[in-house]
Amino acid sequence: MQDTKVNNYEVIRNRCKPLADRIADELAQGYSLHRIVTEAELYRIGGASYGSSVERLRTWLENPISLRGESRYVGELSVAEELERRLEAWFAQLDDERAAAQSSVPAFIETAVSRKIWSSFEQARELCELMEISAPPGTGKTQAIQPYLARCRKREGFKCPVWVVTLSEFSLSLKAVLQLIADEVHPDRESGGRKDDDFAIKRMIEERTEGRGGLLIVDEAQHIGDADKLHGIRVLNGLRYFTDRKLFGIAFLSNGEIYRRVAGGKHGQLSSRMEAARVEIKGVPDEDVDLIMAAHGIGGKPAREWCIKKAKGVGGLRALTRAFVYAKREFGEVNHQTLAMLGRL
Repeated sequence: MQDTKVNNYEVIRNRCKPLADRIADELAQGYSLHRIVTEAELYRIGGASYGSSVERLRTWLENPISLRGESRYVGELSVAEELERRLEAWFAQLDDERAAAQSSVPAFIETAVSRKIWSSFEQARELCELMEISAPPGTGKTQAIQPYLARCRKREGFKCPVWVVTLSEFSLSLKAVLQLIADEVHPDRESGGRKDDDFAIKRMIEERTEGRGGLLIVDEAQHIGDADKLHGIRVLNGLRYFTDRKLFGIAFLSNGEIYRRVAGGKHGQLSSRMEAARVEIKGVPDEDVDLIMAAHGIGGKPAREWCIKKAKGVGGLRALTRAFVYAKREFGEVNHQTLAMLGRL
């Protein structure tokens, strides 16, 4: 009897994995769970006893065996079965719409830079290090995050201990950063928890991350890289606590400000750790330009020379792909002639 139950669980997991993997891919392309719930009409499933529509979807993603209780009526699908049916229909519709749009450019193009960033993520996670990954603006740092997260979710499931926070000028205090981390490691926590002090938030993060071998990715980390400001160093030292305790590794994605300013001051505890674990990407390699050009269907030696020069300038690949968009919009096609004409407008 027990073997039959286990086998049934395996059948369900194997049937649901392609759907969960597809959701991971859509999240990597910019969708949110809220948008998926809306477009797939998942809000029509179940009642209030099952929580919100997003909570139901997250529960199913973390454990596809859940939400399979007895139905109220004979022949009625369970909440999980109805959710899966609607997801399959929505994915089929999405595929048809994308095929009709005839867009041949992938949402994400794997480059040498993205592979270097992914390798650095793995190192920070495996060794539980405090690592800065620095690269000039426009080289694809931010774009590498969600595909990496999708890979982890496919490999380990949606409960994989990889969390992403994005900093801004509005999150320069230690408490603000702790709140962002807390929201990631415990997305279902009550909003009243926001009134907790730093120590209470820290304890909750410890409880949620201990023993999981996780990774925290901090995007736009240059916002805390100003070592001349006391609160910037306080944030870095606060985050160092988690790596020192071996709770999770931390990867800062920045333009290089963190290490430069830490190394330039009297902050040996930080600089000694970051000196041993930092990755510096100088700029966009030619092979990445070749990959971007191929994905957009652009070729020829003159076009390549133009694109390499553009990618090596201010804005990197971001400026290059934006030039493709402008050329397409203005002239209807992208080639060396239309790209060269952009500078004359």
